[in-house]
Formats: sequence, C-alpha cells, structure tokens
Amino acid sequence: MKRGRRINQDPLFSSAGELANFVVTSNLIDYDLAKNFEFHRAQTAFPCSVQRMVYHPTPNRTIVVFIPSPDATQYPLPEGGDLVPSPEFKFLCTKECPFVSINRAALPCFRLSMLTEKEGQLIITGHSLGGSVAPLFTLYPLDSMDKKIKCLPIFISSEVAGGLLQVVDYGEILRNLKNKAIWKGPQRAGERFADPFSAGIIMKLETIGFGQTKLLQHNIDIRRMEAEARSLTKKTKASDIKELNDIKKYMALLEWYKKKSKDAKKGYYDCFKSGEFRRDIAVGEFMGHLTTYWEDMVAEAQWKPQTEGASFRTGWLFSGTTYRRMVEPLDIAAFYRDGGTDYINNGRSQHYKLLQQWYEEDAKPPSRDQLDSRKEKVSDLLTEDSCFWAYVEEAILSCESLKNANSSPEQKESSWDNLVMFGEYVMEQIENYVVSPEIFLEESSFMKWWGEYEDYINTNRNFYSSRLVNFMKRRSYKQYGRRAI
Repeated sequence: MKRGRRINQDPLFSSAGELANFVVTSNLIDYDLAKNFEFHRAQTAFPCSVQRMVYHPTPNRTIVVFIPSPDATQYPLPEGGDLVPSPEFKFLCTKECPFVSINRAALPCFRLSMLTEKEGQLIITGHSLGGSVAPLFTLYPLDSMDKKIKCLPIFISSEVAGGLLQVVDYGEILRNLKNKAIWKGPQRAGERFADPFSAGIIMKLETIGFGQTKLLQHNIDIRRMEAEARSLTKKTKASDIKELNDIKKYMALLEWYKKKSKDAKKGYYDCFKSGEFRRDIAVGEFMGHLTTYWEDMVAEAQWKPQTEGASFRTGWLFSGTTYRRMVEPLDIAAFYRDGGTDYINNGRSQHYKLLQQWYEEDAKPPSRDQLDSRKEKVSDLLTEDSCFWAYVEEAILSCESLKNANSSPEQKESSWDNLVMFGEYVMEQIENYVVSPEIFLEESSFMKWWGEYEDYINTNRNFYSSRLVNFMKRRSYKQYGRRAI
C-alpha cells in the first residue's frame, strides 16, 4: 500500500486494466513476492498460524508481511469462544452485524498505531494464509488515513479464510501475467494463468477441488465457462443501465403528472388521492417501480460497512432525496384515502426514514444566499418535508375532533394543541421557502383544512391570533415567493 500521490493530481491511468498492467510489469510485485518467500523460508514453526513481520528497507518505506507457519494446520486459531471486541474495526459494522470481534490469538497482528503514524510508503502484503489476514489488516489504515491519499494494497493468496490451503505457483502466475501485459499476441498453449479473468475461474475451481485432472474427467470446458461469465457480466451491466434509464423515465413521468395536476388547480397530492382520472391510476405503476428500486438501494447501503456504506450513499443521496420528496406524498395520499391515521407511526416505510436520516446527517444550515435562491425558485419547488401532507391530514382530523359533539374535553384540548403546533410548523416552512406553492391551490387539502380551521376560530375563538392565521386571513399566500414574507 503506497502513500503519496493525491487525488487532485491528474490520473496516470485511464482504466484499472492499464494500472494492473503497469503494476504487473514493474518490479514491485517481484520484490513483494521475493520478500514473502524470503521471510517464509527463514521461519521455523511458531505457535500461531500467522505471524506479522515488519521490515524497513529504507527510512521512508515500511513493509508489513504476514507469514503463515511452515505448518499452518499445526497451530490453528482456536475456534469460537475466544473472541474479543475490536474497536479498531468498528467501521466494518453493519445493521445486520453491529459488532466486530477478533480471535484473541490473532489480535496482536492488528495493533496498528506503530505503523499508521509513519510517513512515506507503507506496503502491506501476505502469502497463502497470510494473504487472507493482510486484507483485514489493511482495512484500518485505509479507513483512518487521509482520504486524499491513494493506496495500492498487494495480496498474494490462494487461501479463503477458514478454508484449505491450496498449492499454487505464484511465480508462474506472475511470469505469465507479465508476458501477457508486455506481449499482446495470442495466448500460447499451456499458459493457464496468462489471462487474469481465466486465472480467477481456474483458481476458484481449484479451491473447491477441481484441478486439471478432475476438469477433464467431468468434461468441463474452461473456455466456455469464461465466455459465459464474460457474457453474464456484460448482460448485468446492460441491465443496470436499462434499470437506471427506466428510473429516470418514471421520475420524468411523475414530473409531467405534477404539472398536469397543477393545471387542474388541485395539486398532484390531491389528484392522486381522489383518483378521478386514468392518469391518476397509472401513477401507481410508476410509484411501484421507483419504490422497489429505492428500497433495494437503501437495503444495499445498510448491508455495507459503515464507512463504505456512507461513501456508497453519497453518490445517489441527492436522487434519493428527490425521489422521497416526490413519491412519499403519494404514499401518504393512498394511506389516508384508505382510512389510515397517524401515518408517521403507522404507515411510513423504513426506507423513507433512512433516506431522510441520511440526508439530515449530510445537510448544512442554509445561507442567506441560499434562502434568496429558494425564494426566486419557489414556484418550481418540491416541498422539502416529504411528510408535510401527513401533518395536513392529521390537522384535518383534529378539526373534525373539535367539531365533534361526542369528543371529550380532553380530546378537544389535545386536538387544539395539535393545531397550534401545526400552525407554527407550517409558518416555519413558509418563512424558509421550503414548501411548494401548490399547497395554496384552491382544491388542495391544505386549503380545505384552512377553511375548517378558520370557521372554527371565527365561531369559538374569535380573538385567537397567530402568525399563520394572520398570514392566511390577509391572503398573503397569493404573494408567496414573489416578495418577502
């Protein structure tokens, strides 16, 4: 793992393949492999399956080599029971695996402070069973070092952790890969490891006991397997591209639906809730595709370790937020249309909650310039709080409770308190320009609520006043977004 070049410099390679060819044809891997074998030959049996060796060839270069015992099966790590928590690897925790523990016998291999504080170059490597331990050791410095630094880990291993050791001539593999990188001619007969893609298939088969003899016995054609694997990779990429294009199409159709609903003086929330037109029904199909896609994306992010999951989310969180603000109001409409109450606690999907949580973790308070920009663009705004309409529906239910003769004094007091809080919430949204002007359309549920609320105030609380009441009675909402509130 080499530390030095920073991300903001121009990249030296246009693809991973070019970088791989460069590394293979350099002396770095030869040196790395030689050092592995040198340490391995110099070791006698030691009471541990893997030992860590630290070597300093120059003052600014450190090489960490994980060496398996000459008989790695003679001193296996104790199984189960002797696991201890490892805070160094807390960043590996996921929702399904909230704790990380390491076998006590292996823990000394992962003491990292003496290495991560050093400057210069750090190369972490390992051979055979040591090549399986090295990647886990590498994760901590990769997570804790300056994110602007490029890293190049090198692992030489045929061992799957917990599996059986396989005898593979890595020198042969390296020579053939180097020849392949330098000489672009057709593959020569007998070069089993000349193509990295084929080499990966062959080594996986050997790991499960299918060597050359067994492949011939079962008439298994490696070339055919390779062709099918490459074809599947291409199909998967093509499928991913198509899926992404479909998602963009469905979002564009929802934008069109939103515009059509606005022209009807009703807003897309209430149009979908009433379901009067054929297009209102078709929207449900778009929602279904979008929701399936984003539920899968959120689930994938949850399965990833904390740091990797956060990085994974950053790439699509903006799109996920737009989806949440566009689609969740329609889920709310369907929930209350079907007679539901208290959507926040009884109806909200977990993937909406997580998309909002991740957005709020990354969000920063808006500047004055951003507020001015919101004001200028408020006519095209999506309401930022995707649960806004759930609060509107609960406010309508509170108004009905106040007017219901069968409501107890306690119920009426609670309903009034809810309406006061709702009024404060709405006015805050208006003053920060984070609510769409669509809420003020004549046929919207919000205006329906206001009509009932105003009627109750005029009849029962004639002297009540609030910022929202004054704003609405003065009809200031007709100027929303055109001048300062």
